[in-house]
Amino acid sequence: MKLELDRRERVAMVCAFLALWMCFALVLFIPMKPQAKYRDSRMRLDEKKRELQMTTMMKAEEEERLRSQEKVMELLNKRAKDFDLLSFVNDRLKESNLTGQFVLENYRARQLSPKQPMVQLELKNISLAQLVDFLHKVYAGNNLVVMYKLERMHPASSSKGLDCEIIFATVRA
Repeated sequence: MKLELDRRERVAMVCAFLALWMCFALVLFIPMKPQAKYRDSRMRLDEKKRELQMTTMMKAEEEERLRSQEKVMELLNKRAKDFDLLSFVNDRLKESNLTGQFVLENYRARQLSPKQPMVQLELKNISLAQLVDFLHKVYAGNNLVVMYKLERMHPASSSKGLDCEIIFATVRA
């Protein structure tokens, strides 16, 4: 069966075919641009959600840091206004019965801030138990005194204890 179409019918068929092809192309390609934009916006949204989570975590960490600083400031305000680190450490040494076994002096570092006083303590011929007892007494008072550095610790020359140098630090209000 052979179809014989005249010229007008062939032109109509070609136009119909082109129209169908254009409709098919429109149905396929027009939604691609909005769909691509949708995918891009979805990716940006996920990225922004991650940024929000990071920002929230950073905010929580910063708030925790500020709360801890408030605690430090509260402890500083509770501490005596005339607090002296040298006399404080000296009193703890006397409480620990370490008289005659230490040399205590103000520590002078090159970059020492006046807001951070330090003292250097040299202990001679003390037992480990005495050292631990002394450190417990220093830390027990909530006076914001910390061991800044343990310079050296070695057996005493008399072999009956330890010799050590410790630097203590605190902050001023």
